[in-house]
Amino acid sequence: TLISQLLGGFIFGIGGGVELLGMYSRFSWTSSLGYGWDAVIITTLAKKNPLYVPFAALFLAYLRTGASMMSIATNVPTEIVTVTQGIIILLVVAEQFLSKYKHKMIAKEAKATLSSIKEAE
Repeated sequence: TLISQLLGGFIFGIGGGVELLGMYSRFSWTSSLGYGWDAVIITTLAKKNPLYVPFAALFLAYLRTGASMMSIATNVPTEIVTVTQGIIILLVVAEQFLSKYKHKMIAKEAKATLSSIKEAE
């Protein structure tokens, strides 16, 4: 897995270099669009499962495109997507945290039940 991570990082770095240098033929610090933060959001939505990454990326693109269309048609600002993304991230992370907490509670109750059964025998 380390080799695949290194290879992925290398390919991502080359892609970022082409993106930055290809359009302007020089490095421009202001052209960074925050793709890294998008990757964090997509990874969180996909729950670190590579099979879900395309769906999470399409969902994020759908949100942003919808906000862009909505701001053209109405007076709703596009920053509403940032708020929506934040709420979605909080819900996904809370679900992950609570499921881990629930598993710990179930394991604790099972141990207590087992110990009470052993004491009864």
